[in-house]
Amino acid sequence: MEKFHLPGKKKEKELLPSPQKKKKLFIWQCLIFILLIFFALYWVLNQKEAVVVDPISLAQQATENTLQAETLHFTTTAQLNLDGELRHFNNVQGDKGGENLYHIYGEVLGTQLNVYQIENTTYRQDPLDNKWHIIEQNTVAEQSLLMAELNPLNDFCFLSIPQAEQITKDPQKEEDKKAHAIIRCQPELANQWIAENFQNITYTLWISKGDTPYIIKAIIDADSKDKADAHLQIQLTFSEFNKQKEIKAPTYEENENISLPG
Repeated sequence: MEKFHLPGKKKEKELLPSPQKKKKLFIWQCLIFILLIFFALYWVLNQKEAVVVDPISLAQQATENTLQAETLHFTTTAQLNLDGELRHFNNVQGDKGGENLYHIYGEVLGTQLNVYQIENTTYRQDPLDNKWHIIEQNTVAEQSLLMAELNPLNDFCFLSIPQAEQITKDPQKEEDKKAHAIIRCQPELANQWIAENFQNITYTLWISKGDTPYIIKAIIDADSKDKADAHLQIQLTFSEFNKQKEIKAPTYEENENISLPG
């Protein structure tokens, strides 16, 4: 008796995937599963970083902590965009070692700068001959004028912060990764010279993580009141808060001195 084969059985068998095809299919399924997990974790981590804060309160707290830090290191650069031409004003850094203890150095308007403020004595190095100009018994007013010119902390003396907003962080930028939050605000400034000469003054503040927030980076943008095409931008960084720093008067030979009356 002949065996009877149902039509289509052989064709059905041929359509079944081979062991190699099954292996490739399994590998692709695993890769897709891993990618899905990766994207899910990435989304969760970004949601965790996207902390919602009270921008005015955080900006005020971070500014106050930064100004009150006993010691810190800072850098600052300033440039003016005038009629499409970029002009660099300064590239300065320095250390605050305590009350009335500063060392500020760098370049201002193309001229080298090296200044110490030790209590009520100011030491300024002449960029031409490297001699030290020493002003002893410097008055509080003179010290304040010098620090107003050189110390970037003076740009953060706010009378109030009437409005502020939180800015979305860019996960690809290192400075954004280090920040707890980024705040953009338009404070009312104690520095009347800035307020009188500039408008649309906007501060963007990168606030540090941790229980005590500090300003770790700031960008100040302002438009000139006199020239419509003039835009000022100052970039600053702050670090090494309340770390031990020792700032001493510079050493020098007696014949290298030029002493000025106080």
